[in-house]
Amino acid sequence: MHKKDLEGVKKHLEREREAWGKIEENELISINSALKFLYFNIFIYFILAFIEYYLS
Repeated sequence: MHKKDLEGVKKHLEREREAWGKIEENELISINSALKFLYFNIFIYFILAFIEYYLS
């Protein structure tokens, strides 16, 4: 292989690695927001259950 071919492959792999890194970051962000939403819902559920228990 020529040196230019190797440089082209190297650039392509670097771009691909950057793209995968961005995808992984976005997945982590969406997982974190989903977990926060879940914990928030559980927290509200316990508050409502406590109020219902307290009022009865």
